[in-house]
Amino acid sequence: MLKAVGNNVATNISFDEMKSIQKNYGEARKQVEQLQIDGSGAKIDGIWYYIVPEEERVSVQNKLKEHLGL
Repeated sequence: MLKAVGNNVATNISFDEMKSIQKNYGEARKQVEQLQIDGSGAKIDGIWYYIVPEEERVSVQNKLKEHLGL
């Protein structure tokens, strides 16, 4: 994967730290829960933005807080 992303990613994590993360959290990838954030796209001044309504932001924020036990 690192070879595939190559010059498109920058990080200050060492390769040993990356291996440690994979070793310690590799199993977590089997327990991923996905959330879809509803919104709409808009181009403003030539830049594309994903506009998320306030109600949706609050809903996702609450789901994340619940998941994290906050």
